[in-house]
Amino acid sequence: MRLKSLLVIFIVLISSSVVFATGFPKLLIATEEYAPYNFKKDGKVQGIAVDMMVELLKKVGSSQSLKDIKLGSWARGYKNVLEKPNAVLFSTTRTKEREGLFKWVCPINTLITEAIALKSRNIKITSNKELLNYKIGTVRDDVGDQLVITAGVPKDKLDRVSSYEVNIKKLNGGRIDLYISSMSNVTVYANKMGIDPDRFESVYVLDESHLCYAFNKGVSDDVINKLQTAYNELIADGTFDKISKKYKK
Repeated sequence: MRLKSLLVIFIVLISSSVVFATGFPKLLIATEEYAPYNFKKDGKVQGIAVDMMVELLKKVGSSQSLKDIKLGSWARGYKNVLEKPNAVLFSTTRTKEREGLFKWVCPINTLITEAIALKSRNIKITSNKELLNYKIGTVRDDVGDQLVITAGVPKDKLDRVSSYEVNIKKLNGGRIDLYISSMSNVTVYANKMGIDPDRFESVYVLDESHLCYAFNKGVSDDVINKLQTAYNELIADGTFDKISKKYKK
């Protein structure tokens, strides 16, 4: 009788373990260089969104950790999260155009996507149509790239590159008129490159949205709901604020 009871308990534990594993599948976790949310320094992937992802994985009982977060190009990560059923990409701006493409866990922060110019150019823009009058730099397939195309600027009129630093260098040198990004992004990378960020200004706002974790639509709603609940708890218990302050030093 005792042996039978132990066997039943063992089967229940094994079944629970299988359900748990099925509920939290191994994820293909990708990010890009976008400080202060996700970046690599001294060979280590880090940032506000990276640290929050690590805490989130712990909270839901996942066996994954920092070593499973891979930093690479935005275009590659974006393609993966669209095509691979276990993929997640961050930090991803949640726009109307992207809303139905992914499942979301939010928010990491609010992001304003802007047209950035040199102050010395004294550029004034009041409508999407006026963007056509300028040479514009974007990062291929990022939110700025997608928003300016949606605003009516043809792809073949854009100077599309793979890194933020390249665009800032071109903007600073007058090789492009506008860079579609955010002032926070420009400030971080300009400082990193030894360029005075006060040389730049926002001349037009294209969008204001949340930065989020974007999951492939193949990830179950149950998993997304549990991740969002856990994420909300990490915000409520002060974990998010503690992590954010660390990167504002």
